[in-house]
Amino acid sequence: FAAAIRSRLFPPTDTRIMKTKFGCMKQQAGESVGQFAERIKDEADVIFTSEQERERASVTTFITGLSDPAIKRRLLQLGDSEGGLDHVIRIAVQEENISQALEE
Repeated sequence: FAAAIRSRLFPPTDTRIMKTKFGCMKQQAGESVGQFAERIKDEADVIFTSEQERERASVTTFITGLSDPAIKRRLLQLGDSEGGLDHVIRIAVQEENISQALEE
């Protein structure tokens, strides 16, 4: 049902444009890792009809869009994990918290 509504609201060309913009999302200055993750989840829910495609695209966009190269590197070192987006977010938030604690 949701897919039918989505296809009426977003024609194929619009969906392709939205997916391209989604893949280019970046963490904004002053935005926490958690806030960036929520923004990605919100956008992904609107754009993707397939759970598998949504998960894969979200993980990729999240990692590549992070502003902190150390966190990005840590996540890339993990490789393909079975934990999915929530697992990757949890690790990124931990890394951000550690980095902030070391700066104090």
